[in-house]
Amino acid sequence: MMRLLVFIFVGLLLLASFVMADNFVFGPPAVPDINVTTEEYQSRLDKVIENSKSSDYLYELAYLALQMEDLKKAEDYFKLSLKRDNFSESSYKPNINYWLGEIYEKKGDLFKAQEFYVKHGDIYFIHLVMAKIYRADEMYDLAEQEYLDALELDLFKRCNYEAYPLLIDMYMELEEFKNAKQATKKYIKRLKSFEKENSCDISKAEFQKEIRKAEELLENIKKKK
Repeated sequence: MMRLLVFIFVGLLLLASFVMADNFVFGPPAVPDINVTTEEYQSRLDKVIENSKSSDYLYELAYLALQMEDLKKAEDYFKLSLKRDNFSESSYKPNINYWLGEIYEKKGDLFKAQEFYVKHGDIYFIHLVMAKIYRADEMYDLAEQEYLDALELDLFKRCNYEAYPLLIDMYMELEEFKNAKQATKKYIKRLKSFEKENSCDISKAEFQKEIRKAEELLENIKKKK
C-alpha cells in the first residue's frame, strides 16, 4: 500500500514538472482578444442579440434594460422580440405594448405613449397620460376629469388609488387647497379601506407607510390659506 502511494505521489510530481516546463518553453495559453472599447463590446452584444431567435429571451432582456433605465435598449429589444414573434406565453406580446407605452411616457412622448396604451387596452393609464397632456397644456379642468375617471374605473376597483397623489399635486400646484384637502381625505379613506380588506398585493407595512405620508400631507394642507 505504501509503495502504491509513493508511486502516485511521484507520478503527480512528474506531471506537474511537465506542465511547468511546457509553460516555461511555450508560455501561458493564449486568451481571447478582450481589449475592446465599450462601443465595440456593445456592438458585438447587439449582433448576438440581433441573431437571437427567442422572443422570450429578448422580452426578458428588454425588461431588464427597462429596470436599469436604459430606455433605448429596452425599446429596441421589445420591438425585436415582436419581430421574432415566437413567444411561449400568450401574455408577453400584448404586455409589450404596455411597456412600450411606459417607455415613451418616461421619454416624454405622451402621444406615442397613449398610442401603445390604447393598443394594450389599458384604460387606466390612458386616462393618466391624457391628464398629463392636459396639465402640460394648462387645461386643468380636463386633466381633473381624467384623474377622476381613472379613480372610478371598476377595472381597478380592488386597488385603485394611485391617481390620488397626482390629482392632489395638481390642486397644490394651482393653490386649490380646499380641493386638495378633500382629495387627500378621500385618499386616506381609500388607503385604509384597502389596508383593512387586504385586497391588494401590498404588505400591511407599505399601506401604513402610505397612510402616514398622506396624513402628514393633509396636516400640511390644513396650514395653507
